[in-house]
Amino acid sequence: MRLGDEEIDSLRYMVTRGPEEPSGLMSAKTYREKIVKPFLNKIWGLVNTIIARAKSCFMELKKVQRNLPWLKKRMQI
Repeated sequence: MRLGDEEIDSLRYMVTRGPEEPSGLMSAKTYREKIVKPFLNKIWGLVNTIIARAKSCFMELKKVQRNLPWLKKRMQI
């Protein structure tokens, strides 16, 4: 599995499954506070993790691209 695949799969699973169903009689406010908000916070955390990894990969790509001409010159010598 590639770096980040686990987070993406987890996010896909959570979004597909959705939040838990209310247990018994539960007010809308209680459902929102105890089930929906924690669910959305988990999704937000996974999205932030995925974005951070993507940024890191992009920065690494830029670094490699900056060094590529130097490496090409060095390999030709």
